[in-house]
Amino acid sequence: MRFMMTSLLLAGMVVLLAITLTQPLSAALMSGQETQQARRAEGADVLSLRLEEVLAIGSMDGDESFGRITDVAWDGQGRILVADDLGPQSVKVFGPDGSFVRTVGRAGDGPGEFSQPWQIAVDATDSLYVWDAGHSRIMVFTPDHHYSRSFLVSPAWMVTSMEVPAPDRIVLAAFGTGEARPVKVLDKDGALQREAGSTIDQAEADLAGFEGSLLGGSLARIEGGYAYTNKSPWSITWFDDDLRPMGTCIGASDWTTNPSDVVQRTDRGVGLAWNRFVHSASIVGLPGGTVLNTILDPVADIRVLHLITRECVIKSEIRLEFPVMPIDRRGDLVAATRSLDYPEVVLYRVTTNQPS
Repeated sequence: MRFMMTSLLLAGMVVLLAITLTQPLSAALMSGQETQQARRAEGADVLSLRLEEVLAIGSMDGDESFGRITDVAWDGQGRILVADDLGPQSVKVFGPDGSFVRTVGRAGDGPGEFSQPWQIAVDATDSLYVWDAGHSRIMVFTPDHHYSRSFLVSPAWMVTSMEVPAPDRIVLAAFGTGEARPVKVLDKDGALQREAGSTIDQAEADLAGFEGSLLGGSLARIEGGYAYTNKSPWSITWFDDDLRPMGTCIGASDWTTNPSDVVQRTDRGVGLAWNRFVHSASIVGLPGGTVLNTILDPVADIRVLHLITRECVIKSEIRLEFPVMPIDRRGDLVAATRSLDYPEVVLYRVTTNQPS
């Protein structure tokens, strides 16, 4: 574990690509919702976004080492929970200062055991929820991380985000072939209560099965509701607390790669060329209802962070040429993953101000 107080970024509007903001999104995304074209801020509306690294957790070996970090979350005590699906198949818990607390779960098929712990969330009581992709189930652990119960979810779902605003309400971004709406609301036992949002036409991508499910986007809790970002074509849909759509921001078609352009067909089946798939990779809610949306461009090996308001104004745009991916937020801190010599969880303090 390394503790740092260094200034990582101080930037305003950095142009990433020759992006235009005038082309329409597919009718499937625009149907039934008020939409706006995303536009860059000008003049006094432009903000500088500052990310100050305050804590890094990671090492080559030992309790602070990770095989592959799949998700990060905080609980109400400020503890940092890290899902790891490569090797240990577990969730590691760290104190607010980065000190190791315990490991939750292990590889296996029994109660409290994981195959692929890919998404985690914590409710208001500090109970831990883990979506295990290998077993198509969500497991629940008590606030002191003892196994409590589990329930199955659809094996057709690729769960890309999970929020638990209340113990009897689980909100997922879960996408699969033939699914009309990517946001799901479950009760405490996993029964589907309702669906929200809209998604791209699967016929356009010509993908089926698991590969089609990989197109699902990311969900973030924000003040007064939720925000959902679609991988491609790029869009952000805003919801209130009851998952009623409040509007959609859309960008030009060349912000992200058309999925049909990266489909690969072989004798073994249909796949997606991820090394050529430019897509929206994560979204994090910030104070004031704004979001930090990350577009991953594996072709240029860069990540682009957009600070976006509900009015579809991009206040700041930063280009990162090293592997950082924002995941979650607590107060003015954002948790991100970073992989250089080894995988790490990094906490950044986020501030904005008018550029000088």
